[in-house]
Parts: sequence; C-alpha cells; structure tokens
Amino acid sequence: MRPYTLRLARRGSQFDHRCFLHHYHNHTPPPQPFAPSPPPRKSHPTNTPTKPPAKFLRQPVSHLWTWHHRAHPRTWKSIRRDIVTIGQLSRYLNDQIGRAPEHAELAEAFRGIVEAHEGSIIVDDYAYGLLKVYEHVRGDLPVESMRKALGVVYRGSTENQVLLARAMFSALRNLSSSEEEGGRLVDGDIVMIVHMLSRTGNSAEALEVAEEFSGKFEGVENERVVWEKVLEGFSSQGDEEVLLRTWERLEKSKVEMDPKLYTPLVTLYCEKGELDKAKMWYRRIVESGTGPTASAYVEIIKACLDTSNYAWGSEIMDTLLGERERLHMGKEAWDVVFKWHLALGTDPGRIDELLDMMEQRAEEVEILPSPDITTINNILRSGIAVSGPDFPFEDYLSIADARGFNHDRATFELKLQHKINQANTAEALSVYEDLKTESIPREYHAGEVKHLLRHLCTQSTLDKDAIQAIYTDLMDWDVRLDVETLCPLLRTLLEDCCFKEVINLLTRENATNHEKSSIITLMISHISNSNTSIEAAWDTYQILYQVFPETSVRQRTDIMTLFFELGRSDMGVMIFQHMRQSRTRKPLKYTYRAALLGVAANRDLEALKLVHNALKLDYQFDPDTRLLNCLMTAYVACGLPSRALEIWDGSIRRSVQGPDRESVAIALDAASRIPHGGVAQAQILWGQLRSAGYKFSASDYAAYVEALGRNGLWDEGWKVAKEMKGLGVEPDVRLYYPLSIYS
Repeated sequence: MRPYTLRLARRGSQFDHRCFLHHYHNHTPPPQPFAPSPPPRKSHPTNTPTKPPAKFLRQPVSHLWTWHHRAHPRTWKSIRRDIVTIGQLSRYLNDQIGRAPEHAELAEAFRGIVEAHEGSIIVDDYAYGLLKVYEHVRGDLPVESMRKALGVVYRGSTENQVLLARAMFSALRNLSSSEEEGGRLVDGDIVMIVHMLSRTGNSAEALEVAEEFSGKFEGVENERVVWEKVLEGFSSQGDEEVLLRTWERLEKSKVEMDPKLYTPLVTLYCEKGELDKAKMWYRRIVESGTGPTASAYVEIIKACLDTSNYAWGSEIMDTLLGERERLHMGKEAWDVVFKWHLALGTDPGRIDELLDMMEQRAEEVEILPSPDITTINNILRSGIAVSGPDFPFEDYLSIADARGFNHDRATFELKLQHKINQANTAEALSVYEDLKTESIPREYHAGEVKHLLRHLCTQSTLDKDAIQAIYTDLMDWDVRLDVETLCPLLRTLLEDCCFKEVINLLTRENATNHEKSSIITLMISHISNSNTSIEAAWDTYQILYQVFPETSVRQRTDIMTLFFELGRSDMGVMIFQHMRQSRTRKPLKYTYRAALLGVAANRDLEALKLVHNALKLDYQFDPDTRLLNCLMTAYVACGLPSRALEIWDGSIRRSVQGPDRESVAIALDAASRIPHGGVAQAQILWGQLRSAGYKFSASDYAAYVEALGRNGLWDEGWKVAKEMKGLGVEPDVRLYYPLSIYS
C-alpha cells in the first residue's frame, strides 16, 4: 500500500455548550472514515420519499432577541412557556396533534414573544408562529400587542415576516374605528408597513397604502417619509414609468418637495448608467434651492466611477466636500470619497488629509462619524480592488498606525488577501498567524483563509504541513468549504494518493447537488489523467462509487471504457457490474456496446460471457443491430467466430431491423476465421446476399476479399476485386491491402 504523506486532521466541530443567555449548538460527532478501497456494495441505498415535515416553532436561543438582563419584566421560564404554547398550537394546526391552547393563553404568549423582541427583528420561525396565533384567535389579541408585533417585524424581509406585517396592519386598520383605547392607526403604523413593503418588492402595494392615507397624517414629516419610501421602492425595482408618474403626482400635490424625494430618481438613473438623465435631475435639485442629499452625491460618484466619467465626478466630489456647513456625511459617503480618490491614483498624503477633514467635521457635529480602523479597512479594501497587487498596502496601513488604530481581524484579512495577490506565500502565512490571534466569531466565513488554502494547493511545491494546519483550523472553527476551495484541496489529496483523507474530506463536507457535480467531474478528470497510475485511478473510482452514487451512467461508462483501454478488463467489468447492481444507474445500450468493444480489445472471453449473460437478463430493452454487431465483434476477437455466426443467423438476419453493412462485414470476417469450411460459409453468405439483391459496398468487398485471401484463394479474390468497377463500386485501399498481405 502506498504511504499517505499528507494527512488532514479528522476532528469534529468544536461547539461551546453554554446557558440560555449565550449562543449554543448541539454537538455533532465527527464522520466515521472507511477504508480507501472497500469491497463494492451490491446496491446503493435509495432515499425513500417521505412527507415533508410540518413547520414547527423551534426552541429558543439567545440570538433570536436582544435580552435586557434584569430590565425585562418577563422571566426566562415565562418566555420558554410562551414558545411552547405557540409550538403546541402549530402542532395542532399542522398535524392535529393534541389540542389548541385557550385563546387567552395564546394571546398572553403572543404578547410575551413580541415584548421579548422589542428593539430587534423577529426571526422567520417566530413570525410564522405569531401569524398562526393571530389567525386562530383573531379579535382576542390586544391592540398594543399587534402594534408592537408590527414594530418587531417591519424591518424583516422573509415571506412569513411580510405576511405577519400585513396581518397586523390590516387588523389595526380594521380597528381604527373602534372606541377601544389605542384602537386606531397612528402615523408610525403607516410608516412601518410602507417601509417594509417598499423594501421587499411590494412597492405597488405600498403605493396603495400611501394613497389611501395621503393628507390624513398628523405630521407633515411622516407623510414625506412615507412617500420617500414609496419612491425608493420603485427606484430599487427599476420601475421608471411608475416612479416618474408617482413623482409628478407628488409635485402637483401639497406635499413639500424635500430633496430626499428627488434622490430616488437620481439613484435610478445612476444605477442604469444613464448619466445624462441623472444629471438633469441633479440640476433640478440644485435649482430648487434645497441642494442634494449626501446619498444623491454618493450615487452619482458611484455611477461616475462605473462609467469612468471623471470630469463630472470631480465636479460632484468638489461640491460634496465643500458642503461643510449643511451636509452631514455618513460612513458610506466617506467610503465613496476615499474610493474616488484611490481610483484617481491619489497618494497616501491626500487620503490622510481627508481623514483629518472627516475627524474635524465629527468634532464639530457629534452625530457624524470619526475615522477608525473600519474606515482604514474600507480604504484598504477599495485600494486592493482598484490597484490589485501594485497597491501600496503598507503605506496606507502606516496611516492607521500613526493614528493609533489597532489592527483588527478585517485588517489582517485584507493584508492576507494582498499578500496572496502578490503571490508572496511566506508573508501570507505569517499574516495568517497574526490573524489567528484575533477573536474568531460564530459562523465565521473565513473567506480569505480559504483563499490562502486554495493558493497553497496550486503551488508547484506543496507545503503540506501548512495545508494540514489551515484545514485543521477551519474544522475547529466549523467552517464549511465551498466548492472553489474543496476542489483544489481534493485535487491535492488525490495527486498525493491520500485516499483515506479524501474520504474524510468528502464525508465531512455536505456538498450540494451543484457542488457534487463539480467534485465528480474533478475526480473523473483525475482518473483520466495520463499521469495517474492505474492503481491510483482505481482507488479514486472506488471512492467515487462509494461516496457519489449519483454519478451518471454516461460518466460511469466513460470510466469503464478508460480501464478497458488501459488493458484492465477486470476493472472495466467490475464497473459494469456496479452499474448492473445499482437501482437507478442501470447500464444502457451504449454501455453494453462500450463494454463489448472493450472486451473485444482485451480478448477476455470470461468477461465477454459475463456481459453477454447480463444482456440476456436485461429487461430494459431488446438488443438492436448495432448492439448485436458489437457482440459478434467480441466473439470474433475472443476466438469464437462460429458463435458470432450463430448470432448472425439466429438474431440479426431474423430481426425486424435486419442487418446493416457493418453486420455483413463482421459476418464475412467471422466465417473466414472458422478453421474448417469457414471460407465455404463465407462464399455461401456472399452468394445469398447477391441473390437477395444486396448492394455491396467497398467495405463489403474488402471483407470478402480478405476472407478469400486468408484461406489462399488468390485467384478468386482478384476476380472479385476486378468485377467491382463493373458493378459501379470504386475499389480503394481497403480492398488492395488484404490482397497485398495474403499474397
């Protein structure tokens, strides 16, 4: 057995079991490896279709809400009881298990869950549960609880979150005429529902709500905000026609045309790359005397960067930085400012001056952002995107050091990315060691670490220790490898013949169907590589067979053909047997043809008998002439020409489809190879075909002449060759070659 030189750690994911007030997971045991070359299974297990499970409310975990310790009136036990109550209702409604709780109990659970989520966004599963409670109890829910439910869900975007928001707003609107205290819509309710509908692609519905309550708001600012959200929704959907129509209606109404109402139009045309129209709306904002918002400036500069319109972009940038007294620039605006200057090739000194400007404005206005390490990271990220490996990373990083900003995990990730782009493997590994000293969060994506792993796997000289260490770290962090990282690592292991580690890797990473397709293609490519030994190719196939039963018949047939071409008919037949034993990957006609031709090339009589017996027992189809031709070819190659003629007489001649030209040539060749009396059978067959009016081709004449020549009948062979022209068939090299051989 070959030594396994590169071994990846087989450790399970490490999880922290903590109390309810912290994040926790269920421990998952590591996958159990199996031998690199196990005996083939007789069949693969099939997934029995089952009824999809009903959607139940999940158990509580701390990250589902912001928990205010000692400040919340409800205890941990009561919150858990509320969740259990709603889960009981869900089981009753979905599967008729148990009984539904009392309405008062459900209303109390509804109130408890909503209050526990105040200040945060309720998750989709809880939104589903609250929606079921509302549909079940209807009028028994307090008005204030429904208003709070709208408040904790309107910033979400999932289907259940949208349904719950619609239900809560509809209920509040229906109660607006009620005399119950708080039983009427307030401006905040309308703002929240319009905000959600506009963000989730339901701008037409948001427009209907805005039109319904237009002119009925208690505050003018609230109405302006509602219309702003409606316009932003149509802008994000790219619906230019409705956006313009809505804006013109607002312009004619009594709504004050705030500059924020112009911004969605500027944004729309900037995203579409129509800068002429964007410039027109920008000028209209300037002419109105109000001036654009910071977001309008940002969108214009982004569009100028995308379209390389540096002339107008520079004008906008000068105006943006000059709006010192009036315009409040947030982090996004400053990030775009820095990106613009980096795109123009600005030196680090100018960036340092802009950071001073940002800090000075923050000192003047407390709500404005001050520069910090996040600002520097965004500068570094933009610089890498603009300049690539030539970006002076260290010069900009020194700005952070001079300002006393401590490097964080994002800084090290960006530095790692830069070193990889420069193909500086040694320094990249050094930066990775610095990165590991930072706190690793839950559900860490580890994008740059996976980038480093891919980089190491593509080097001409592999640093196997580093690859093993990085993969071990990723396992410890419970990071799932994407297919872009998995395939290079898998290729490295296969080339190093680490088949046990290949199995561990594939069983640990739960690949999707799309990813499985890429992995299967990679493994087949490795099997087909001329640099792969036969033994390594067979071990790779064994893993493919065990781990990926979804490998298609066409792919399996190609692998089978390869082993036949390599002279290993035993391996080719084993692959054929695997297909026969599969429930969903049965061999098809082209598989039988490939197997028979492979057997013929290897002259393996035992393998031929196995394939022929399988063909007899296969009920999927009846053999056609092409398949029977391959069967005759295999018997001739294996030294049984008389058996080939039996197939000709018993199957091909009597079939509905009948023989084709290849059948005739094979039959003539088979007859000529029979030791005693074979040439006579060939002559009889030739005469029968001529009497039947069969039009011989050049290949037919060549086969017959070869049969005559093989048995020493030179004169008759020359006679047949000479009569071809008289029958309108042009002789070619296929005819004269056998005569030259046997004469």
